[in-house]
Amino acid sequence: MRHGQVLEFANGGQALLVPWRDHPVAALVLQYRVGSRHESPTESGLAHLLEHLTFKGLTGWPEGSIDRACAELGGSLNAMTDLDSTVYHYVLPGSGWRRCAEIEAARMGSCSFSSRAFHSEREVVLEELASHERDPWTRVYDAAQGHTFLHHPYGRPVIGMREVVAHLGAADARAFHAAWYRPRNACAVLVGGFDVGEAKRVLRRTIGAVRPAALNGGGSAPPISDRRIAGEKRVLLPPDEGAPRCVMAWACDEALSEGDVVRDVLSSCLNSGETSPLHDRLVRDKRLLSTVGCEHDPKAEAGIFWLWFEPRNGVHPDRAEDGVRAVLTDMARRGPGSRRLERAKTALLASDALEREGALSSALRLGEWWTHGDAQGWWRYPAKVRAVTGSQVRQAARDLFRSGAETVVWS
Repeated sequence: MRHGQVLEFANGGQALLVPWRDHPVAALVLQYRVGSRHESPTESGLAHLLEHLTFKGLTGWPEGSIDRACAELGGSLNAMTDLDSTVYHYVLPGSGWRRCAEIEAARMGSCSFSSRAFHSEREVVLEELASHERDPWTRVYDAAQGHTFLHHPYGRPVIGMREVVAHLGAADARAFHAAWYRPRNACAVLVGGFDVGEAKRVLRRTIGAVRPAALNGGGSAPPISDRRIAGEKRVLLPPDEGAPRCVMAWACDEALSEGDVVRDVLSSCLNSGETSPLHDRLVRDKRLLSTVGCEHDPKAEAGIFWLWFEPRNGVHPDRAEDGVRAVLTDMARRGPGSRRLERAKTALLASDALEREGALSSALRLGEWWTHGDAQGWWRYPAKVRAVTGSQVRQAARDLFRSGAETVVWS
């Protein structure tokens, strides 16, 4: 790597090393290419549940010992699961990351939680699900994602479906671990203050020494054909307390595809600050909306372009939606204009630069790009943003907003 080193292990695993001279902390991320899209319909929520369970018993690390060890080292740890990946991450001062590399080697090589721990943690996840289901915006997003990807695991929430999670068993979790937590399905990312020679030695004797095994997952998810289905998908959910809410979603091409960065710039053109078209016209000028935003969210097998808004009190939902569509139509017809394009790219590059200043945020982004197949691509990202033209943004808007294949969900 131009800004670091790639370390290949004999067991098929990888590490990305990005040393920062004299930095006081180091961030260690262990990234697995397994998320909710790797689940079958009868495994919905299993990747997320397993993430919880790996803190409840590993060989040499009984329940509670991982948190205690990290606290004693003066660091912090967390984990997360998304559609494409499961991530374990630490930030520690000095050389504390070495102990965490031992933890991650144990996590990859073992899964020894008790039946009591399994049932306890499944109840924790079911409580999370209850909170997830009560959130008014979450249920609109879940419905939009489900109807955008009707026949693909991307259409199911990462946390899982209640009726499935409630019937998962300990054997299911152990089998999922055996299938996916394998060296060649994982990458360690180390960013911050560390000695490269020491890092190579430590990682080779920990993560690099985990017994190799063939991936034994359930195969590929079905191809995503939903975005080629003509016609709008419109869903009206039962109303909840508060103002009406709307989420619009367009399926688009996957991460690293030709138009990936252009759609990032399109999102920034529409939504970067109070002078952006969505906010300036619909919140400040016409006073149709109380809140509005959009985001391009690329994933390994497809992307999704989100737009959400809430009408101002007293504004009819149809009038609010018509206003949003007018802004999108204008972007598709005329493009962003040179000044707006430069402001949007500056905002996008500023956000990217801020991420690069933190050891953990940098390590997480590198892990995400590795999941998508090109960790080196993160270093090239700013140059790609600068190269985007107004005509490319206009064409991206035409391809998305004139497709007639969006999902619209109101509550």
